[in-house]
Amino acid sequence: MLRKITREWSFDLDESFRHRIEDGNLIFWKPGRTIYLIVWSRPEGEDKEQTMTWLKSESHPDPLLRKEPASTAILRYGYLLKERDGEHEYFGFYGFAVANTSYVQMSCYFDKETDVEWAEQTWLSLTYQSDQ
Repeated sequence: MLRKITREWSFDLDESFRHRIEDGNLIFWKPGRTIYLIVWSRPEGEDKEQTMTWLKSESHPDPLLRKEPASTAILRYGYLLKERDGEHEYFGFYGFAVANTSYVQMSCYFDKETDVEWAEQTWLSLTYQSDQ
């Protein structure tokens, strides 16, 4: 199911997820899986490559996995971490998608390591449709 984030950005996610807005983040969740999304405007005068270079420089230096699929329309970078909140261990897949005027920061949290494929596919489903 296509979910609109903004006028330009959308992604695919099945209807079993509930959603809410919290602290400026769009959140989708169901048991065992949570997605946080936020759309940022790109800095004026900065091209997509400069934005991506900055995002990568601010990311975790030693992830379990890195993904950077080749594309010219939307630049993407993602990485996987194993995290802990008290006694609860979980995984976080952090993905960025940079387009002409903005970029999406997507954080997918899940309990089972095998769900990394779901997180990657959800991130890769981000699409950008500009009116310009």
